Amino acid sequence: MSLGLAFLLAFCTLSAGMVVHAEEEELTAKDVFASVTVAGESVDLEQCPYWYCLLDYGKTSAEVAWTLNEGWTATRTYYTRSGSTEQGELENGKEVQVTRDGNAYMYVVAEKGSESFNFDILIYYGKGKLKDATLWVGSNDMGPIAQGFSSFYSRLVSIKSSDPDILSVKKGPNLFNCTFKAKKAGKCKVTVVVDINGVEHSFSGNYTVKKYPKAITSLKVAGKKVDLKKNRFSATVKVKKDKTKVEYKIAKGWKVKSCTFYDQNTAMTKKLKSGKNVPTKNNNYVSFELTKGSDTFTYYIALNRAK
Repeated sequence: MSLGLAFLLAFCTLSAGMVVHAEEEELTAKDVFASVTVAGESVDLEQCPYWYCLLDYGKTSAEVAWTLNEGWTATRTYYTRSGSTEQGELENGKEVQVTRDGNAYMYVVAEKGSESFNFDILIYYGKGKLKDATLWVGSNDMGPIAQGFSSFYSRLVSIKSSDPDILSVKKGPNLFNCTFKAKKAGKCKVTVVVDINGVEHSFSGNYTVKKYPKAITSLKVAGKKVDLKKNRFSATVKVKKDKTKVEYKIAKGWKVKSCTFYDQNTAMTKKLKSGKNVPTKNNNYVSFELTKGSDTFTYYIALNRAK
């Protein structure tokens, strides 16, 4: 699975089961919880009104416990961790496992009458970071930069590129909403400052921008060519039938690490070979991940079923 798609489907496994935060509501954690304890440390609910993020933990298990204010009841709890299929109920006062060089994510949903509130907890085994990556000229996908660092559980204070002529960035409310553009081949560093639990942290990543690779030489959907000059990283194609043939050719030296079809109706991902039909009834999409040496190139096709 490609980096960008991994983020769209499940960023660090955080999106799975994630409940919408309550920033627009009057309730905050201190209204609902008498206390929250993570890894033996009491969480400052004034500084962490909606979530808590523990960085650089360094252990593979941690106890998580909470006490609710009078009238509140925990109606749903959830726990999962990166690199594992393990997920399920989070038990109050019990230890949770943390993936080495990964994270554990959990939430508690509490209710009182018609009121509902959720509190999220993220524990990093190591430090949050920007992941070094290779980018392609023309790319504006924040995925490779944001990967390995949770923008859901932080406030972006600043973001800066060491060479805007190579890679330009413009601050947004979080990493995924920044304006980003890989302009020309070269190397640079991106540094972000984020507020986590009321404390500012700085992280940097090194990025190599390379000339657009032309890894896909030909792409057809339903017998019609996709203009790869205009659609360099992705394409949206309207289709008229419930099944559509997808055909592609790859440039010499490149290998297909994966070519998958995602069905939005069943949430199933399936391998796809060139010339095969895919169902398009549910506005599905196709994802390519191609490799050449240490380089990776991704491409997406959104298949929109015309009515």
